[in-house]
Order: sequence, then structure tokens, then C-alpha cells
Amino acid sequence: MTKTILTDVDGVLVNWNRGFEDFAQSKGFKVVDNRSYYLDKRFGIDTSTSEKLREEFCNSYKLKFLEPLKKSEIFVKKLYKEFGYRFICITKIGKSKEIEDNRTNNLLGIFSTAIQDLICLDSTESKRESLFRFAGDFNVWIEDHIGNAQLGASMGFKTFLMDHEYNKTAKDIGFTRINDWEDIYKYIKNLEESPPSQIH
Repeated sequence: MTKTILTDVDGVLVNWNRGFEDFAQSKGFKVVDNRSYYLDKRFGIDTSTSEKLREEFCNSYKLKFLEPLKKSEIFVKKLYKEFGYRFICITKIGKSKEIEDNRTNNLLGIFSTAIQDLICLDSTESKRESLFRFAGDFNVWIEDHIGNAQLGASMGFKTFLMDHEYNKTAKDIGFTRINDWEDIYKYIKNLEESPPSQIH
């Protein structure tokens, strides 16, 4: 059976915020509150403007060139090469063909065949249905959004929240906060090297 880890993309595998901030700055906007996850508050602009900027950025070629985040480029490959884990990515980036193609090119360019599948959702869709498809089969879920982390934990996944300034206020209820992908690697390595009686 294929060993699989479910993961979000932006804020977990790649640095969407850095890419978007550079894009927004080129349009005359700058970050005013890096403690907020939401773009309108983060940039001090109205929701309509932030949504238009987000849509323009996500539909641009710039999505192909997002940089890896939190040591993902090192430890995703190590998990694949050393233990055979592959990754199913669930991302609320949009569902247009251009978005899916650019996102796929970005991920495959960084992580190659470690990526097993990509599930793209609209920004307003819940990840519940996508996660439900895998409940009971794959037990690890990695997120940076507090609500989606709590959702995964409530569905029985071993859930990790990637630490960021914008989610530091979350109470670690039902999920484990991590600094980077090395923490995931250590968790999986411990499972792989533990006697069967110790694996839960």
C-alpha cells in the first residue's frame, strides 16, 4: 500500500505569502499587520480589493515560481526517498486550468515524484469533503489554517499546524504545532523505526 501524507500547500509547502506580498507591493500595497491570516486585514484594504488582488495573483504565471517553505524541499524528499511516503495536496487556490497547471508545475519542479496528487478547490469551498475521502486510510494532515487544522483533527487525522505569526494565538487543541518539515520528518522516522507494538 502506498504510504501517503495529506498536506495543504500555501503556508506549508510553499511560501505563497512572500510571492503575494511582492506582487501586491508592485501594485502599491504593503503589509500593515503580519499577525492576520486574512488579506484585507493584513494589507489594510477592503475585502473586495483584496479578493481581486488574490484572484489576479493566483491566475498569473507567478504561481509557478513560489519558493519552498519551512525546509519542505529537504524533508519532503527525504520522507519519499527514505520511507516511500508520497503526498496528496489539498489546496483552496482556485480550480481554473491555468491555476492547476501553474500549481502543478511549481510543486513538481520542487518536489518531483514525491507529489502523488493535487486537489484544487475554490477559495470558498470547505476541505471537509476532500479530507473525508481519505479518512481512515492516511492519518497525517498538515495545515497552517487554524480552522482546517481543527477540521482534520475532528475527523481523526494526526494533525500538525505549521507555525506562523498569523496562527500563534491558536490554542493547540487536537493538533500539534510544528516549526518546520524537520518536525514532520522526525515524527515519521520515529513511527517507522518503532517496534510494531508501539505504533498507534
